[in-house]
Amino acid sequence: MAKQVFPYRIRKEMGFTHNEIFRWLPNLAKDLPTKVEGLRIMVGDENRHVMIILEEERDRALSALWSIRYTPLEIVYHGYTEEERMRFQEHFDRTYFKGGG
Repeated sequence: MAKQVFPYRIRKEMGFTHNEIFRWLPNLAKDLPTKVEGLRIMVGDENRHVMIILEEERDRALSALWSIRYTPLEIVYHGYTEEERMRFQEHFDRTYFKGGG
């Protein structure tokens, strides 16, 4: 009997604009089908996919003169086992990693 896998949700705040998120999307999706509808991104197919739901960009004030843009988002896994979800999430985090120096 196949194990039923329920949707799993993660909320994040990404130090990326929408344009940057979309620019790196091919690196995230690799060979998986990808569908973009407005601020909703589906990676995978109808039975097994990751839905990335972007919110409006916001500014985070770092000082009186300096702020950065960021995007709150939700990642929803459909049909993934815990191990598969963890692998994809690690790939997501590596794809959208910003280093500093």
